[in-house]
Amino acid sequence: MFGPKALALSKKGFAVAAVNYRLKPAYLPIPMYDVKAAIRWVRAHATDYSLDPDKIGVLGGSAGAVLAALAGTSAGVQELEGEVGEFPGISTRLQAAVALAGVYREFAWIVRSPEGGAPSQE
Repeated sequence: MFGPKALALSKKGFAVAAVNYRLKPAYLPIPMYDVKAAIRWVRAHATDYSLDPDKIGVLGGSAGAVLAALAGTSAGVQELEGEVGEFPGISTRLQAAVALAGVYREFAWIVRSPEGGAPSQE
């Protein structure tokens, strides 16, 4: 789905990395931990790939859009950082976030539920 977009971005000089994250039954915030770990990895290895570690953004579609929007607005929110990956002290602050066709009603139960997890059926 994002292959053509990634190729177009790379032709414009952007480095592109695809992130895998856990899906159902892994409810939020678990997929967010995977995204945050990927951001930390990119930032930690930025100089290895001649990238500017202060210019990192995300792009996602559908479920990935929800994660991109959340990643773009949650730097420093400890409940969403998780302990995944090998670079726990690296910032996950982003300079850009693009969310395409996300279902944002998910944010309502994330905010209401401090432990995350599936929405209540009540």
